[in-house]
Amino acid sequence: MIVSHFDMAHLLPCYPYVPKCVRTASSQRYTGTKSWSIASHRMSFKRKRSYLGCCCASFSTSSAKEVFLVDIDDKEKQFEYLVSENGWRVRRLFEETDEMRKVAYIQAEAFHTPVAFFDDLFFEFFKAEVLSGLIYKLRNSPPNRYVCLVAEPTIDASISQGKLVVGIVDVTVLRDEAVLQHLPSAEEYLYVSGLAVSKHYRRRKIASVLLKACDVLSVVWGFEYLVLRAHEDDLGARKLYSNAGYRVVSGDPHWMTSWIGRKRRLVMMKRSAS
Repeated sequence: MIVSHFDMAHLLPCYPYVPKCVRTASSQRYTGTKSWSIASHRMSFKRKRSYLGCCCASFSTSSAKEVFLVDIDDKEKQFEYLVSENGWRVRRLFEETDEMRKVAYIQAEAFHTPVAFFDDLFFEFFKAEVLSGLIYKLRNSPPNRYVCLVAEPTIDASISQGKLVVGIVDVTVLRDEAVLQHLPSAEEYLYVSGLAVSKHYRRRKIASVLLKACDVLSVVWGFEYLVLRAHEDDLGARKLYSNAGYRVVSGDPHWMTSWIGRKRRLVMMKRSAS
């Protein structure tokens, strides 16, 4: 089952963005520009010396309590994992050649369309294209406009061989007017794409954990809506997204599928817990 439509490395213009505040359990407001350092994998608020505490093992969209702020004046606190659940945890992709190649392989494996002849060769071309797109997005997107999240085992038995990446999802800040008309009062939204799980680890709730990590990220970055696309005939993917709280708000015009001959895609959205 292909769980998501894969959007190759398209980038809309990055508009200036001042994220909304993150509300703590005591309803205090912290404003200012948030940053997520790629090198140290931490989140910080520049205006006030506050750091985002690590999320709990489970995240419920009915409450934002899993994301909280901790005031500290000592050593900067490292932030690494957004979600840890069902034996899997999700973090930001390390910008290392080996890990980026693992991500490209899993996405290419999930979205490559087999051909009758020279399939291995075409797969290598497609994998190279995926890797090139990933590198482009990482190098040209501000860290609070795009992130590639990866899932790994909570207990990695193959530490000596490096981190075991088992799933991936891309999250991008977008403002497509055709989508925004379905999102009351929103100026931008988080677009979820490229969701893929290694074929050796499917049907183990990894995709669900990745979607929960996107929920947490929407709270951290201060976005009210998450949006994704799914093929109309991919009932497995649609069920996955529906269980995660997404609902269909629109779809490709029918003439695009009848005249052009491509599969019809549905736009699905959910409201963040923020």
